[in-house]
Order: sequence, then structure tokens, then C-alpha cells
Amino acid sequence: SASEAYLTFDTPTDANMIITAAENGADYNPVTITYQVDASITPDAAASYNSTTKVLTVLIRDDAATDTNDVITAINLDGTFTAELDYAGNSVTLERDNAGTGVGFVTLIGTNGTDGVWNVGNTGTTGGREGGTLEFILAQGADTAADIVTLLNNDDLANKSFTAAAFSAGNDGGAISYQNDTNTAISAGGVMTEGKMTVRLATNASGIVSTTAADLVAFMDPLTDAATRGVSVSLLDGNDGSGLLAATTSDLVFDSAGVVMTDAAASGLVTAVNGVDARFTITALNVGTAYDGATLQYVGDGTKGSETAEYEPGTKVITVHVDPTAGTGTTAAEVETAIETDLIALFSVTQDSDGDGTGIVTLQDTTTLSGGSVNTGAVDGASLRGNADLSDAGLTFRASDYGSDAFVSVKALSGTFNLTDSTGATSDRSVGTDVDVRINGIQAIGDGLRASLNTSTLDLSFQIDSTVAAGTSLDFTITGGGAQFQLGPDVVSNQQARIGIQSLSTAKLGGISGKLFELRSGGLKALDTDVKGAANVVEEVITQVTTLRGRLGAFQRTTLETNIASLQDTLENLTDAESSIRDADFAAESAALTRAQILVQAGVSVLSIANSNPQNVLALLR
Repeated sequence: SASEAYLTFDTPTDANMIITAAENGADYNPVTITYQVDASITPDAAASYNSTTKVLTVLIRDDAATDTNDVITAINLDGTFTAELDYAGNSVTLERDNAGTGVGFVTLIGTNGTDGVWNVGNTGTTGGREGGTLEFILAQGADTAADIVTLLNNDDLANKSFTAAAFSAGNDGGAISYQNDTNTAISAGGVMTEGKMTVRLATNASGIVSTTAADLVAFMDPLTDAATRGVSVSLLDGNDGSGLLAATTSDLVFDSAGVVMTDAAASGLVTAVNGVDARFTITALNVGTAYDGATLQYVGDGTKGSETAEYEPGTKVITVHVDPTAGTGTTAAEVETAIETDLIALFSVTQDSDGDGTGIVTLQDTTTLSGGSVNTGAVDGASLRGNADLSDAGLTFRASDYGSDAFVSVKALSGTFNLTDSTGATSDRSVGTDVDVRINGIQAIGDGLRASLNTSTLDLSFQIDSTVAAGTSLDFTITGGGAQFQLGPDVVSNQQARIGIQSLSTAKLGGISGKLFELRSGGLKALDTDVKGAANVVEEVITQVTTLRGRLGAFQRTTLETNIASLQDTLENLTDAESSIRDADFAAESAALTRAQILVQAGVSVLSIANSNPQNVLALLR
């Protein structure tokens, strides 16, 4: 944004003015504005800017006769800055009964310097309108947030730089209490842009570029930093610069901003409808940008005193299930307890120093974490992307999936180029690897980012985030859920089967595209605002439910039904054996009895005949 200074004078009060840099960027931060009386000048005022000392000097021929319009004309003629009257008379208040008086955003009172020079202003260090105060004059306990919105938006000067709106629908009717309301807001400077440098190359009579790399270096070297905006040009080692340059078809940009970025802990201060007592700060325990952009959302399906929290890495959403009942619902302190209990390995919570945590949270309260990477200092020599000066420039191909089934293969249809894999080895094909996980000391089966384990005591399957580093140790506890089936006669683990079913609530169903509860009216994936996002969520939910039904069906078919069939076969065999023991075959037994009787009678007859033979012999001898 353009740097600005607001100049205020004791007398006359209508001499106050606004000075704005003609160009955007940080080159005019900070610039000192000085006034000096010089009776020799013509006309009544003149202005000049020194880019080296960053001083805008305004010469006044006669401080008793030169008016503000003369000064504005002189500054505008110089061209470095533009000047205009602060016609609001430097008022710093907004009053309901006096709307339209304007507001002075930044008041820089001039102090008398030495040698007749008055330092009357400075553009500051961040650009934009920074550090000032908007003051509202309202009726205690009567004026509402809606009154403030109307007042600011209708002011003819304030609404040029600021706008106001209610935090959410229905939250603008509360009366303002001055002594209790500490939700003050502080504006910051505008975004500074680096700007653009255009280099015009020399051409011959035929319009062909004749400028070489060495010519460009020779042209840039003697220029001052102010002229080049700190950009320098150099030749690579072993390069004589004799090659001709070519005009670019699109802008070249620097590969980095020329700064050293260091990982830090991302954090965010909750914006609360119910004020400071419902505010707290969430801080990621792991440094880095992985938690930048993470948002907090409340879902009104919880129970007061038993709030729960979970974090979805794919969507970067911290969800807390709360009781949103006005006046008696979940407090900020109870939310803090839920986060520090359920997400103890990911986030810490700090109560706002001005609050006590007793404020009731609302479903509109939220925050977004930032600051996972901070600037720790400037460096020189940022390489220019698209230029040969960037030695490691090139393309990186990454598979969209993970695991040994995913790969990237690059072939040159014409020409040659060097290809290296993630280890730096030369290769035109790179294959992914499956996650390598040990659970309770037992090697799990990896498939992409999903790890699964099936033992007699644990059947587990889960997916890890792609940002988890090698060697990371994660702890979790299974506190309940699932069902146990007895498959055999003995109460031992190898004759039992267990299966767990994850929660199917709307806060759990979904994936990287979002959760099912977000499809509600006013949600992040509402059908009237994000049809494509809602369709993606529904597709993920259908996949989850179908997968779960498949698991249950497979368990029923391959485990329960096969065990039932086996038990039925065993029962049939046992019943047949019992029948063989208990039930006699009467036909067979009757036949056996008759046979035995015949055999007995035949035996007796034979013995009778045998015994009569000796008697017959003796009878012959007589």
C-alpha cells in the first residue's frame, strides 16, 4: 500500500493535510516531512524529496502569508507524494448526533527542531494508516452495535477507509457498556508490495536484441540501491556473459522474498461474541506451517461438562462439541478443558489475560491459526526464478497417491534433461513406499498411508497424516466400543472374535473434503453456497458407510456364518452318535435271538444223538 502521513498544526486548525506516497511499497517508510522558512524562494512554497536521506522538505517563503493550498500545490508538483486537505478539521471523534464530522486517523504533532526546521510528520515504518484511534461518542447502555455500524458507515470521511458490519446476523442489538466492553480493535498498516522493475533491452536497426548478459551487469553495477531497489545482477562462475538476452513474455519473480523463515508454533486468538471472558488462545505444540490455517469450530451437539474435541488434519478443522444454550451453555473454560484433554498431543490453550473463562461460547465464535513460519532476518542474493542464476530451478513431479503402488515415471520425447529421485540418485522412475509402522512392538501391514494389524487381541486399522516424520512415536488409548463374539466352547482369545464400529454421527462422517454436519444451512458446505464441496462430502460419506457395511457383511459371512455352520455339523454328528447308543434295532435283535434259539436247539439235538451212540453199541454186545 502507499505510505501516508497526517500533518496537524496548532494554528490554523484548517491547515491540516494528508500526504500520500505516489507509489506503493516500503521505499517510503519511514520518510520525514520538514517545513523550513526560506524568503528567497518563488513562488510562495516549494517541495523536494531526497531519496537517500528519505526527507521531504517543504520550503515556505513567508509563514505568515503562505497558506495550505500553496504547500499542497508544491508537494503535488514535486510528484513523489500527493497532498490534500484533511477537511474534517482533524476531529478524532464519531458522534451519533454529529455524524459527518469526519475522523483524523493519525495525528502527528510537529515539534520545533533546530535551525528553523520543523519536523511536522513521518510516514511511519509499515505503510498505510496505522496507530491512530477511532473514538465513538455514544449513550451509555442505550446505543447498540448496530448504532456503531450505522455511524461509521455513514460518516463521509471515515467510510472512505473503514467499514463496519455486525459479527453475525442477530448479534448487533446488544447495548454497549463502556466499563465492561474490552473488545477493542486495532487496525494495522496496509500490505506492502515489492513492485516491478522493467529493464529495456537495446536492439539493432532490425529490432533484434543486442544486449548481452555482460552488458546488463555493466549497466546495473554503477546504479545506486535507490535506483535498483536493492536488486543486483551477477554472472555465474565460468560465464563470460557474452550470450544475448531475450525479452520475457511474462514477469520474472524472485524465488524467495530474500528473508530467512524459521518454523514457529502457529496460534490463534478466538474471536468471541460474548467478549473477553469467552476468549482464549490456541497454540500448536508442533512448530511449522502444518497448522497454519487450522480453524476452530463449535458444533452444538455436546453436553455441558462433557464437551469433546477432535482435529481433522485433512481439512485442518478443530471441532469442539458444545452446549450452545444461551446463559447456561458451555463456557470457554470448559472448551479449554476439552481441547487439552482430547488434543493434548497437538494443542495447548491459554486463557485471555483480561478474561476469566466464564463466558458462554456461541457457534459463531472461531479463530484461524497462523504464524507457523516467521521471518528471522533478511538475506541477500535471492535467486530470480526463470533465470540461469537459479541453479536448482526445475520441475518436481509428485504422485497424488502414496504407497508402493504409486510411482512417477518421466521420459524425454525429445532432447535430454537430468532426472533425480528424492535421494538425489539419477533415475527416470520413482516408486513410493508403504508406511512402516510397529504397533505395540508388532509389525503392521502398510498400504500407502494406512496401517492395519490383526492379532488375537487387537484388530486395528488407521491412516496417518502425510506430514508425520520418520521415527515419530504416537500414543493413543482405546477406551471402549466394539463387540466380542464367542465362537468356541472355551473362553479363550483364539475362540473369540472382536469387531469395532466407528461413530456414524454427522460430526464424524466425512473426510478431507469436510464433515457431513457442514451441509446444514449456513455451514461451510451448505448446498446454496458450495454445491461441489457438498457433493464431495456426500461421496466420502457414502464410501465410509459402504466400507463399514462391507466390513460387517464380511465379518458376518466369513466368521459368524461359517462358525454357525461348523457348529451345526458338530451338533448333527453328536446327535447321531447319541442315537446309536440310545436307540436299539429291534428287527436285527429279534433275528439274532431266533438264530441263537435255533442254534441252541440244534446243539442239544446233536448232543442227544452223540450220547445215544455208546448205548447202541452196548446193546449189540449183549
